[in-house]
Formats: sequence, structure tokens, C-alpha cells
Amino acid sequence: MWHNDYTDPSGKKADTLENLMESQWDYIDDGSESRVFRYDENRVIKSVNLSHYDGNLQMALDKFIFQNVLAPNAGLEVVGFGRDSLGLFQIIALQPLIQGSELTEEDRLSEDDEAVDNRIE
Repeated sequence: MWHNDYTDPSGKKADTLENLMESQWDYIDDGSESRVFRYDENRVIKSVNLSHYDGNLQMALDKFIFQNVLAPNAGLEVVGFGRDSLGLFQIIALQPLIQGSELTEEDRLSEDDEAVDNRIE
């Protein structure tokens, strides 16, 4: 597990967790909770911040457990911890890569119609 020892497999030390992840894996996307990189052909690696958990590590880990029970095919495996360049605590986790496709405008309209139908019933 990492904890502020940002050394890549070749022994080169990165100055931040972000630099280590960006130097090792292909960036996919990020949101308010995590930055996501492709780890290998079947998994992603995430740097998950605690902003959705009021900085509470136990609450975040409890959510991971709950998610793993409800959706074991999308389970999170904690592999390390670190701090980002702002000093904020991060959980490093692996997760299966689940590829989807973007919804077309027709799909979105169909979902909106179904939602309206469900509210009317």
C-alpha cells in the first residue's frame, strides 16, 4: 500500500500522488469524488477523495463495503492511501472496468417519456 511513497515501478520518485498516477496510467475522467485511470484492460484505478464523506474515512470505507455487497461485479478493492498536492487524503482503489455507451438523444427522450409515464400512474 502506498502512503506518500510515490515511487513508480522503475524506482523514480514522483513529487505528488497525481504525478505518480498520471505517469503510470492513462487518464480516463474525473468527477467530484474521484480521478479515474485505466489500470489494465479489465480494471481502473481511482484516487477517491473524502469530500462526499465529510472527510470521514470510515464512512467512505463503509460505502465501499455496501457497494461491494450490492454490486460485486463493480466492487472496489482498496490498494493504498495517499495525499494529493493540496494535502487532502485520498483512497486508492481498483475497480473492474465497466464500459458503457453514451445515450443517444432518442434514448434520453425515451427515458424522459418513461419517467413521465411512471409519475402519471
